[in-house]
Amino acid sequence: MLNTEQYIKNWDYRHYLAYMYIAVANSDYEISEDDLKVLHDKLAPTIFDEANYQEMYKEVLDVYEQQNDNEVFNLLFQLSKKHITSNEQKEKVLKDIHEIIDADGHETGNETIMFMSIRKILNNSI
Repeated sequence: MLNTEQYIKNWDYRHYLAYMYIAVANSDYEISEDDLKVLHDKLAPTIFDEANYQEMYKEVLDVYEQQNDNEVFNLLFQLSKKHITSNEQKEKVLKDIHEIIDADGHETGNETIMFMSIRKILNNSI
C-alpha cells in the first residue's frame, strides 16, 4: 500500500486534475492516444513547458499505477476535499471528464460507473 499523505499534502490542483483524468481515461482499462491528447490539451496550458508537463504526468501516472481501485477512490476523495471548493470548479471538472470519456467516440459501462463515482465524490467534497 502506497503512503499517499505526501501527495495529498504536496500535489497542487494540476496534479489532482491529472490524477483524476488518468483514472477516468483508464476506467476502460486502456489509455488511448485520443485520451492522451485530451489530457494534454486540458493540462499542458496550465504548465510552463512541455518538459514540466511530461514530468508531472509521469509522476502522477506512477502513483496511479501503484494503487488498487479502492486506493484510487480514496486519494481522489482526499484530493477533491482539498482542491474542489466551489460548484463552478465541480461543474468544470465534470465537463472535462465527459470530454475524456468521449475522446474515443464511445462510452463503456465502466466509464459511466467512473463518472458517477467521481460525481458522488465531488458532491461530498464541497
